[in-house]
Amino acid sequence: MASDSNLRATMNQGEPGRLADLDRDVQAGEFVNAMINAMTATESGVSVTTNVATLAATPVVLWDAKATTATHTGSKQVLKVSNAFLTANNPATGTCYWDGGTKVKFSTVDAATVASFKYPVSTDATCSYLQRTLGEVDG
Repeated sequence: MASDSNLRATMNQGEPGRLADLDRDVQAGEFVNAMINAMTATESGVSVTTNVATLAATPVVLWDAKATTATHTGSKQVLKVSNAFLTANNPATGTCYWDGGTKVKFSTVDAATVASFKYPVSTDATCSYLQRTLGEVDG
């Protein structure tokens, strides 16, 4: 086991047996949550018609679906379902269904009419450092 001077050094060691301890100390879930909350919406002012919003692009992952004009505003728990399930069923209050494509269905009780969404687009997915291969040596 390597000697670590701080959490960054522990992360840099990347020892699989220590990752759970590291995750707990760093509170990685809180960190990711804060990062998503700090993001600007990818799409805002999206009309919700008959409880369904249609996104302009197909996200790989949908990080946030927020009813901005609704009986119950705010972020909803996103449940990924098939398009057929989305069409045939209604989500519970506080949740929404995402078909993995461009459709997001809100609860009839939440009564959303306008929504905003956060998800990565292709320009977000290209970071210079992350284009490197694992263990790549420079020169």
